[in-house]
Amino acid sequence: MQTAMKHMTLTEELVPSFTWDELERRLTALAGTPAKKAMVPSLVSGIRKQAWALPWEHVIDRILALSWVLNDETFQPTLMVEEEETLETP
Repeated sequence: MQTAMKHMTLTEELVPSFTWDELERRLTALAGTPAKKAMVPSLVSGIRKQAWALPWEHVIDRILALSWVLNDETFQPTLMVEEEETLETP
């Protein structure tokens, strides 16, 4: 048991890596409503587009804030459905 504890610092220092697609899948799975699930791809895309210009701490902050919003039970967005008739009429 003590041998395992000696190597504990290795796991404490590293954060597992993940891809943007994996992040999107996990956040979609965590989102509690269909409206929140629909928001995830656009929100992750926004973070991804900004990530190259931000310090890694800011990227992590944005990911954590996004996960908090998606899990906030008091935030209940609704899906806006465009009227198909308007798009189809000449």
